[in-house]
Amino acid sequence: MRRGRTTGRNLRATPAVAHVDGLFSRPYPLQGAAVELMVKKLQIKDALTAEEDYHDAVRTIAHTPYPAIEGMRNEQRLLKTPYPRIGDVNLEYLIDSRYIRKLDESGFFDRIYSK
Repeated sequence: MRRGRTTGRNLRATPAVAHVDGLFSRPYPLQGAAVELMVKKLQIKDALTAEEDYHDAVRTIAHTPYPAIEGMRNEQRLLKTPYPRIGDVNLEYLIDSRYIRKLDESGFFDRIYSK
């Protein structure tokens, strides 16, 4: 089985990299649109709360978003009780960080977080 073929094709065919660049580059050029979307889709009543949540997300999102295997293992452990077969899943097989690694090696994340 060839992993990542479809994902790679989709990544090249969509403006995903430009989207990430626009959302998280400083000084938040799409902040207003993001906050408006959060208010609408998350049904947040107060725009100020949505704006604070937006800033928290921008501050806390990993600058280099590699998959967190330890977090996945914790979720797997918690879900094993109600769903025992989840314990049989090899989490390392689910992770394909080639695209994140390519972006990281190209300096993409350094560029968007240094703006």
